[in-house]
This record gives sequence, C-alpha cells and structure tokens, in this order.
Amino acid sequence: MLKSDLWIVTPKPMPQAKLQLFCFPHAGGGVAFFSHWLSFLPADIEVHFVLLPGRENRFKESPYTDIHLLTHDFSEVISEYLNRPYAFYGHSMGGLVSFELARYLRRSRQSSPAHIFVSAHRAPQIPARFPPLHKLSPSEFLETLRLLEGTPTQILGNPEMMELMYPTLQSDLQLCETYQYSPEPPLQCPISVYGGLEDPRVSSQDLEEWGVHTYSAFQFNMLAGGHFFIQDSKETFLQMLSQELKQLHFSLK
Repeated sequence: MLKSDLWIVTPKPMPQAKLQLFCFPHAGGGVAFFSHWLSFLPADIEVHFVLLPGRENRFKESPYTDIHLLTHDFSEVISEYLNRPYAFYGHSMGGLVSFELARYLRRSRQSSPAHIFVSAHRAPQIPARFPPLHKLSPSEFLETLRLLEGTPTQILGNPEMMELMYPTLQSDLQLCETYQYSPEPPLQCPISVYGGLEDPRVSSQDLEEWGVHTYSAFQFNMLAGGHFFIQDSKETFLQMLSQELKQLHFSLK
C-alpha cells in the first residue's frame, strides 16, 4: 500500500470542506511551485499539492517514465480522498497526468472529478511537433530549459544543481513524450484550459482541441506569457482559477 502522505501535501487540512483541489506539477516541478497559491485560492476549498517521486523530499526515489503506471499507482493513493467532491489542476505534464488519471478512475469505476483545469499542454490526441527533449544531450537540454523560461536562473546557472535535477527532468519528459493517446468517450465533467499567448510549444489551436474531451462545459483562456504564463500572469491566472472554483463550490451546495 502506497503512503498518501508521501504523495499528497495538504498545507491547510480542511476535512469538512465540500470541495478539494489536487494540483499536479509540470516536468521537474514539486510542491514549492505551488507554495504561494493558498493566499489566492478560495479559503473554503481544501488544496492538495501532488509530490511525485524524484523531487524535494522524495529526491532519492526513482521518477516515473510511464504515465499509465503513474496513474495506476496514484489512483491507489488518492482513493481515500474520493469520498468528497474534487477537482484536478495540472500544468503542462501535470495537465496530461490529471486527464489520464480521470480516465483511469472512470475505467476502474471510481468517482470522477467535478472539474479538470489544464494549462500549457496540447490536447492529448494531437501528435507532438517537436523532437523529443528527453533524448537531447545535457547541453542541448539546458538550452531548451532556458528558452522555456520555467526554471529559475540560479538553478540553470548552477552545474551541480542541474546535474542533480537532470535525471528527474529527463524522466518526466520521457513520460510525456512516449505517451500514446487511446480514444475513449469524453468525460462528464467540465474542462477549463489556460495557455500562454507567447508559448513557443503549445498553440491556441492545440489548447482548443481539449474541448472534444468533455460532454459538459468547456472554457478556454489565453493569457500573456510563454509556457510558464502562470508565473508571468500569476495574479490574473489565479484570480480566474479562483473564480471558477468559487462557481464550482457554489454548484455543490
């Protein structure tokens, strides 16, 4: 049995909250990426940050390279939380993981999320248009990270730190870049998608195609910034996300 307290970090436990939000990080990301979010999100929602193997205090654990194995294992972890309504949010890799997790939970006849929020990841049925990053040499890989502007410069400029982070980043990207989409019926829950107007890897057309994956409402928003627009337009994005969460919370009453 996998221990949920290793995988799920809940800074402010609220067992009586009617709605939970699970936040899934981008490739190489961890709980620290979301650390400032609580002051922006609705106070009556219980927020959980997902900590995957290979980062922060799970640094010594081997990261996943297969999304289906990850969603299978995480479904065991999250099962104890599924007695209350919940939503998923994921940025880039996290968006793909949350989508496949929702489909796995449906196949295994467990409960479904009340809403899925995705940012900066193309719709899963769209093939990749770029060479796989996980096969790049370390120097080429480092330059690509600079272009995406999501890794702090103090880390990019620290060879020892990058040497430590490289295996996890490479594994996360392998997980995404070896993903093969399998058609299934659309989900019953609404899907909201956010993207950056200057994202060099994910276009607005890539994001609009998420609409085919829900029988319910679909919302699509583009904000200023690149692949990590949620940093460039942090307050605007979190205000929009908070408003959608408030509406979802209200609908559950």
